[in-house]
Amino acid sequence: MFVPDQFIRDTLLENQVKLNVPDDKTEPSPILRVQPDEILTAYFYSFLSYISKTGSPDKKLAGFKIRELIMIVASDSGNKTISGYFLNLCNTARPSLQSVMESNFTYPMKLEEYARLSGRSLSTFRRDFREIYKTTPGKWLRQKRLDYGRYLLEKNG
Repeated sequence: MFVPDQFIRDTLLENQVKLNVPDDKTEPSPILRVQPDEILTAYFYSFLSYISKTGSPDKKLAGFKIRELIMIVASDSGNKTISGYFLNLCNTARPSLQSVMESNFTYPMKLEEYARLSGRSLSTFRRDFREIYKTTPGKWLRQKRLDYGRYLLEKNG
């Protein structure tokens, strides 16, 4: 299974996962092994039971389950080597501003929080946002939430 680094980075930063990193600063091996435990076993059973019932999981559900796996592995103290790799991912590049906004627009956060999630200062966040979306963050959030509310009403109405 391949999971893009950006997806891992976004998952860890958006969910503010505390990483258990190794004490030494040695380079991680090219092969990173995950220590199995009961939580990980239960995770795989839950995912496998869903796949066996439906055949192919919904893309959105698969995304949630992969995020869950990343968070389980990262927060387990027995996986310090892979957590070191995850920390390196988080420290080497900023998450995509678009992925941060699309994943979090429904939450009532201040612009400073969106800026922090995207790895930017508030002024850089505003500048990058305007360059990407051609509008202000406040106007975009308002319109995005209205569109989402309309979608929910139409879907459930």
